[in-house]
Amino acid sequence: MNCPVQHPPPDGISESPEPERGPLTLPAPYPEYLPCPHCGEPEVEIWCYESGGVCHACGEWIAHKVPVDCHLFDVSKDEVPR
Repeated sequence: MNCPVQHPPPDGISESPEPERGPLTLPAPYPEYLPCPHCGEPEVEIWCYESGGVCHACGEWIAHKVPVDCHLFDVSKDEVPR
């Protein structure tokens, strides 16, 4: 059933669509598994955007250079680079 009376929108609510927004970008991170140079632990997980990490075996800091392919992508699109 349709209401014959047209009611205005409540205060603060617009009938116009939301304004166009720019792309929403988030990092496309991936883990890297590096050997610990201090104790020899074969796999210390450090994410591509991190400048280093702590070895879970010995607790020492492992320096890590951020690779150029650890980039940002537009999550407002349907495609996510892999």
